Amino acid sequence: MGATGVILPILVLGIAIGIAFFYPTLFPSVSPRFEQYNQTYTEALRLSRNNQSNQSQQLLNAFFKNYNASDDAFTLDYGLKGKALVLSALIDLNDSNPKVACPKAYEGGKRVISTEGTHSAAVGDAYYAMGWCHFFYANYSEAITILKQSQHVRSEVHGENASLTLEPRDLLSRIYLRTGSLGDALEESQDVLRIRHHEYKKFTMETLKSYLVMGELYDTLGYAEGGLKFKSNAWDVVEDNNLTSTMLGLNVLETLAISWLHWNNPPKAVYQINSVYNLKKDILPADNLNLWNCLYLYGKILTEKGDNDKAREKLEKVLDYRLKYWGPSHPDVGDVYYHIGLSYLNQSKWEPAAQNLEKAVAIYEKYFNNEYPIVFVAHDYYGYALAKTAQKEKGKSYLAKALEVANKYYPDNHYIVGNIYAHLADVARDEKKYDLAIEYDTKALESYRLYYGETEEIPFEHEEKLAWNHFLKGEADIAIGKLENLIERRKSSERPNPKKLKPIYQKLADIFEKKADLAKAAYYRSLNP
Repeated sequence: MGATGVILPILVLGIAIGIAFFYPTLFPSVSPRFEQYNQTYTEALRLSRNNQSNQSQQLLNAFFKNYNASDDAFTLDYGLKGKALVLSALIDLNDSNPKVACPKAYEGGKRVISTEGTHSAAVGDAYYAMGWCHFFYANYSEAITILKQSQHVRSEVHGENASLTLEPRDLLSRIYLRTGSLGDALEESQDVLRIRHHEYKKFTMETLKSYLVMGELYDTLGYAEGGLKFKSNAWDVVEDNNLTSTMLGLNVLETLAISWLHWNNPPKAVYQINSVYNLKKDILPADNLNLWNCLYLYGKILTEKGDNDKAREKLEKVLDYRLKYWGPSHPDVGDVYYHIGLSYLNQSKWEPAAQNLEKAVAIYEKYFNNEYPIVFVAHDYYGYALAKTAQKEKGKSYLAKALEVANKYYPDNHYIVGNIYAHLADVARDEKKYDLAIEYDTKALESYRLYYGETEEIPFEHEEKLAWNHFLKGEADIAIGKLENLIERRKSSERPNPKKLKPIYQKLADIFEKKADLAKAAYYRSLNP
């Protein structure tokens, strides 16, 4: 070999070494600052796992401030920033701050997935953060797909029954619940609860997560006793761990408030939600999503309680906030329109009720299938409001649609089925179709009695309506018999309420006056001075 043949390879090798020395970005590995970045991230991760999220976020902010954009050329730096972004996003998501969290989650996820191994713990975290963001933004199909990927990766890394593996399953349960796949929600949440009871025992911080999911599920299904039981279990865990004054404690109290309302204790529900909201106002920034979600729940409770003007005052503020935060077609915006509509419906203000419920129905139909209870219940109220306006036929069609789906979804003894029959009866009464009104009100009463019990307030009130239908039909004696029987049953109930007897006395006085039995009419009027 000649001298040129020997020198040329040596020269090429020397040039390559020189380029690698002076231009390391052409051979990306780590930057000179990598160890500093890595130490900061590792400490932030440790703090986060020890529930010191504020300190962790402070370190992550320092990480991002010091990170040099040119270090993206180094593979490990690029991926390390991705892990830091994902960790920061998860902290922000826990603080109900998706607008800040989700850009970090998507960028961090892209970095992590492109640099880490398929079954890296960081990849499982990235999928979880991105799935959570899709849930917030109502991209439910994408959220389900990505969360299942997170569950799969975390299962291989941490184990099938590990706490981190159960996290995406909790969120999947909530998505199924939100979208109306209640069978899937029940199956998923029950399985996760079974694992937690077996792995972590009952009444622990781990099982608390399942208690909240199960409580929300039972509330949605309309089973108030189950909802209150599971949420009370969650509160017991909060108390046992001295967390009553933390944000977690406030969140549990907040969700318990709606259960107290459904358990027929409105004063306790209002007191509780008012206390939680005022405490959150002192702790959270004025634009925090968690705070505004609490105000929404406050308005919802007031609506269901019947304090409609106060409810609207709060709900209209929430509507302004959510329209700016989410835009006009997000399901959370639909929920506000729905409850504003109900507040008008409760006051027999049919036109504004229909206008708001129409907006809610349009949003719900975009996101959810018609078998989800919120959809056919919205159809019921919207149809009822329309039927009380000039759009009677359109309203009746929505009521019929609601009844068809509700009868498939719920047994006849569910109060939602009873509500639809009651609305149909009222519309028939407006049309002077008294036979039809009696038929519908009879079915409504049967549902209410089976659901609430024969001596509860709602069945009593409906018996009074049914009796009045008979009078309107011209069957005065049947009406008298039913009303007088109702008086005796109300008097002998466990919680007699003399105020509730007065409208019955008034009805009987009117009926006897119509029959020209002035003595009986005077007698009943004397009972209702």
